[in-house]
Amino acid sequence: MRSIKYLSPVGMLGGGFSENHFMAALSEDLAFIGCDSGSCDGGASYLGANKFFQSRGAIKRDIRLLLIGSRKLNIPLLIGSCGGSGGNWNVNWMWEIVKEIAQEEKLHFKTALIDAEPNREVLVQKWRDGKITPLDPAPEIDETTFISAERIVGMMGAEAFLKALEGGADVVLAGRATDASIFSAI
Repeated sequence: MRSIKYLSPVGMLGGGFSENHFMAALSEDLAFIGCDSGSCDGGASYLGANKFFQSRGAIKRDIRLLLIGSRKLNIPLLIGSCGGSGGNWNVNWMWEIVKEIAQEEKLHFKTALIDAEPNREVLVQKWRDGKITPLDPAPEIDETTFISAERIVGMMGAEAFLKALEGGADVVLAGRATDASIFSAI
């Protein structure tokens, strides 16, 4: 079996890591750089309030290093659960930061943005078809739950990352994703 080497310098983007250690870990045999950017530690309020529990400065500092490293080696950079909660606004927030860094550092790459907020009407139809049921002991839900919720995110697996990579993406910014999906896509 062939081994695949990757680099993930921190458990959650914005948490900080040693720049010297990161740069020393960059090697020609790496297949990709991956990093999660989410957590359930802050609860659902961050998703509903369009807030992130890491500062913009901390995110920008970390992602700048990841972008520089991945472009230096010409390997993919995969980031899951962008902006903490992984909603569409979170992905767009991260995309703005990435574009800013690309301009400042004169970096060029193809980016894939993967949304994680499902269409509300699709959810309502799945509810009507009996394909959605609440987990015990969750409160009762009905069709209005899907329409009135501030945000709903679906958690993606490796398939979305794989599709982005097959489409030629150098940088993948994904909405809510399992940690394992980031690292199993390659």
